[in-house]
Amino acid sequence: MRDLIQEDRAWPRYELIDGELLVTSSPTKAHQRAVRLLISALDVYVESAGLPYEVFTSPADLELERDTIVQPDVFVAPLAAGDEADEWASVHRLLLAVEIL
Repeated sequence: MRDLIQEDRAWPRYELIDGELLVTSSPTKAHQRAVRLLISALDVYVESAGLPYEVFTSPADLELERDTIVQPDVFVAPLAAGDEADEWASVHRLLLAVEIL
């Protein structure tokens, strides 16, 4: 059972930056609290301002540049339309990307 649990976890996190593989450990509780608070604030702002964007969190494999896959902790991306709307491949640019340290 323990092996099954390990396989379902979203960490360690893998990112490919300029062809170099980076591996990071799981986030701390303080990190996750910061993510939660930031998402809440950004979501309220985007909604109330009527902006055509959505607020997301990692894990999400984003390839904003060729040979570079990133997973920002929190990011704001334009609303996507069409058949690719639910695929990360439809995200080509970000309004905001946050990495919580």
